[in-house]
Amino acid sequence: MWGKLYRKSSLNAANIQPTGITTGEDLAFNLQLFPYLSKIYILKECGYNYRFGGMTTRYNTCLLPDLKKLYYIKKALIDKYQYHKASDYIRIELKNVLKSDICQMIAFKVRSPKEIKNRISEELKDPIYKDIMQVQNHPAFLEDPFIKAIAAYDSNMRYDLCKKQVKKEIPIRLLKKIISFILIHI
Repeated sequence: MWGKLYRKSSLNAANIQPTGITTGEDLAFNLQLFPYLSKIYILKECGYNYRFGGMTTRYNTCLLPDLKKLYYIKKALIDKYQYHKASDYIRIELKNVLKSDICQMIAFKVRSPKEIKNRISEELKDPIYKDIMQVQNHPAFLEDPFIKAIAAYDSNMRYDLCKKQVKKEIPIRLLKKIISFILIHI
C-alpha cells in the first residue's frame, strides 16, 4: 500500500477506518498507523518517484476539500498524542494548500477572475482558516502578504498575489511540460 510493507498485527491493532478522502489518503493512513509501529526500516533504493503530470496538469476539484479533511485528521492526532509542536506546521501547510488551490484555479482558468474572487470569499468563511492566524513560533509567517490578506478578508489581494505567482511560474511549468512530453515519447 503506497510503497510500504506493514505487519498484519500492526494493521489489526490500529483498526484504521476509511477517511473518505482521495488526495492524501496514504498520509491519513500512515498517520493513524505509525503510533502502532514498533520500528520502521527505510530502504536505500527508491521504488518509485512522483512525476510531473497527472494531478499537476489540471485543476483538482478534490484537492482543497480533501486536504481540509486531512488537516482535521492531523489536528485530532496532535491532540490525541499531545504533540502540539506540530500545530504550527499544519497551519502553515493549510495556508499553502489554500494558496495552491487559488493558483491552480488561475493557472488552469477554471473560472473567470470575478468567479474565482467570489469563490475565495466564500471559502474563507470556513472557520478552519482562523487556525492559520494561530501560528505562534514563526513570527515572520504572520507578516506574509497572503496571511495579511486572509486576516483582512481581502479576496482581491489574495487573487492578485496568486496571479503574480502563477505568471512567475509559467516558464518552469512550460519547461516541465516539454521535458515530460519528451521523456514519455522516448
